Amino acid sequence: MSEFQTPLPPRTGTWTALGNAAFRNFWIFSFLAFIGASMQSVGAGWLMTQLASSPVYVSLVQASFTLSQFLMALPAGVIADLVDRRLVMLGALASMMLVVVTLGIITLSGAITPIGVLALTFIFGLSAAAITPAMQATMPDLVSRELLPSALTLNGMTVSVARAVGPGLAGLLLGLWGAGSTFLLIVLTFVGLFLFIISWRNRPARLVPTESRFGAALMEGLAFSWGQPPVRRLFIKSGCNFLAVSILLALIPSLVATNMGGRPQTLGLLLACFGAGSVLGSLTLTWLYTRFSRSRVMDLASVGHGLAVLCLAFSETTALSAAAMFLAGLSWTSITTSVNIVAQMLLPAAFRARGLAINMLAMMGSLTLGAVLWGQVAGQLGLQTAFIAAGALGLLLPVLTGRLRLVEELPEAGGSSNGR
Repeated sequence: MSEFQTPLPPRTGTWTALGNAAFRNFWIFSFLAFIGASMQSVGAGWLMTQLASSPVYVSLVQASFTLSQFLMALPAGVIADLVDRRLVMLGALASMMLVVVTLGIITLSGAITPIGVLALTFIFGLSAAAITPAMQATMPDLVSRELLPSALTLNGMTVSVARAVGPGLAGLLLGLWGAGSTFLLIVLTFVGLFLFIISWRNRPARLVPTESRFGAALMEGLAFSWGQPPVRRLFIKSGCNFLAVSILLALIPSLVATNMGGRPQTLGLLLACFGAGSVLGSLTLTWLYTRFSRSRVMDLASVGHGLAVLCLAFSETTALSAAAMFLAGLSWTSITTSVNIVAQMLLPAAFRARGLAINMLAMMGSLTLGAVLWGQVAGQLGLQTAFIAAGALGLLLPVLTGRLRLVEELPEAGGSSNGR
């Protein structure tokens, strides 16, 4: 599809996939788990501002999370293609619950240190990375290909709403009860998804032979994904976008602590506005996809996010910062959902989890590199300089990646390769 052609209208609406009972239950309990993950991220970032005020340390909280996902992405994708995905999801959820409880107990005991926050955040990230390819690859097992865009948009919407609800709730609980008690409450948000996965009886056919070895399956997935130009373009374009947007989640706690009075409620408010923008982004994506290609939507979102980051660099009021965070959330969801839909459409079933894992590798690698990069810039040149540089990069990306136009079918295989 040409970048400037208007795509055909979608065959299904945003909400159509909710007619599938299995997907509906998975969607609801995933939403609660996403809220918990969002609350954990806010709690860890805020806790670090109390233990070490340097923006370098605060940015390392996000970097430790994304680095763990970067390191775990490929192994997680291979495992999800070789092992029963239900077992992978159950093990990862159990690990996430254990980490959150441990973090809460240590914090309440007063023994928590900056290194402890980073270490436990790293382990939480490993668990989150382990579950992500398995959850994403499970979507086509829950719904038909015709319903897949609806299911993926709805899944993106749960992440968006969680970003609206989770930070606000975390900010409220942090202000009332402190970080330790908040972490202990977070564990409850993962229980529903854990129980649903135990009760889910669908067993999709194994797509990778049981005798396949881990290393062989890993190399096969890498060779296939990088050998397909449309998939390779997606990974490169995705990585560039997430490098630019990484500053926000990495340094917004420092921005609040340094320039906005240092109240956790303010951090919660700004992140809730980010989540509210993400919700609006999810609701408008179907309309946007009838008018623009997903590649063009990503470019428009990159510009929107760049403008939001520049606004935060110069903002002197909470109201203006909240409006910028709303725009940033809308743009973030437009980027992530577009990337996920293109990836799901491109990847054939036998390589789906591994291909999605490589896509996550590009995303998390860029988020990790960006968090460290912008943290160093902020530490050396100041927060405002870091935000200005990241915002300018976002504005320039559509030009810099203009040749990386995305398609949704592999040319040699056609649509059949993308089926279930």
